[in-house]
Amino acid sequence: MYAYSRFNGAVGAVALTHWKTLFIGPVQKALYQAPTAPLPPPWRLVAHRAVGGLTEVGFVRDTAHLVIISTNGQGVLDCVTGDMIHRDRTQDGFDARSNRARNLADPDGPLVDMAGLSGGGLMNVTPDGWTARMFPLDWPRVHCILEPPGASIDFVHPKWRGHDKDARFYVVRHDYEPRVFGFSYSGQNLVWADSSDLIVWSRADAGGVEPHPTV
Repeated sequence: MYAYSRFNGAVGAVALTHWKTLFIGPVQKALYQAPTAPLPPPWRLVAHRAVGGLTEVGFVRDTAHLVIISTNGQGVLDCVTGDMIHRDRTQDGFDARSNRARNLADPDGPLVDMAGLSGGGLMNVTPDGWTARMFPLDWPRVHCILEPPGASIDFVHPKWRGHDKDARFYVVRHDYEPRVFGFSYSGQNLVWADSSDLIVWSRADAGGVEPHPTV
């Protein structure tokens, strides 16, 4: 029995190493070699804001408004213009038991599903196929990437050569574990946030409004 277990263990180790070589290796190499760069059109940077003690964010359905919860209350950001349309430092409107928040900019409106320390998550695929993915290859640092419709970093693997596959991807951030990374319900806005920074991109029509500078 002992010999059998050792044999199985050896086979398992070889199989795991082989699996990593086949599937993890090429992706890991591609991620480490790719620089962090501005996202391609139609995406544009809308806001890069310092938000100390950020814990949760959530999109108000049917809008581009992002509710931001921090240790300093609640803010509501317009993800098309980058404007902070509401700020309340006395309350945050968040209920950790339901992982929902009251939008203090519209207190009579529906509760907002949140994503962050208390759980939940943002959309990771848009209706037209853009994909947000996270790779914790060297945790607690995490590679967050954006893939165009029909493309995938998985296609860097040699087995896909000659199959006319699109292996494009864009490194959004390579930083310590984010609170959230994902899209609004419409897929027109993309958010990355950790405990101190919030970055928002949009591909919605800004109506001539220039993106806000990094603050």
